[in-house]
Amino acid sequence: MRKRIFVGLILLVTTGCYSYVPAELGVVPVGEGVRVYLSRAGVAKLSELTGDEIPGSGGDQPLVQGTLVRRTDSEFSILVPVASRQVGFLQTNLGQQVTFPVADAVQVQLRKISPVKTGLALIGSTAGIAYLIVSIVQGARQPSNPSPDPGPVDLRAPLVLTVP
Repeated sequence: MRKRIFVGLILLVTTGCYSYVPAELGVVPVGEGVRVYLSRAGVAKLSELTGDEIPGSGGDQPLVQGTLVRRTDSEFSILVPVASRQVGFLQTNLGQQVTFPVADAVQVQLRKISPVKTGLALIGSTAGIAYLIVSIVQGARQPSNPSPDPGPVDLRAPLVLTVP
């Protein structure tokens, strides 16, 4: 039973708090996270420009995910995360800016915070922490292996010996 609850909580928390909603490229604000499905020409251009540096550029996957950094009437640029670098507690994402003609964008999706997923993750993680705390407190109050009865007081050896 505990294992099922733990697995359920892990799955709930790892689903993420974001979802993607369809949007028009012309109304997506610069600086927002986007997912762009590319035409065949866009995929070919991406593979030609980047090789295998960008995830999904080496195959037929017509999807680029990143941050919209520039948009004009004829083209748009996306900053695509390529790798991450961590020094101590500071972690920075390294990215590459890729520019496409607007005609190469088949579908654009805007990244939005999902209140339902966020609420479920918050409730699930709170319940998991509460369960853990209650389990620890109950284990401290009721040990599973009670210590044996020390016996009558007369049979105990004194800890301090007095020398006459």
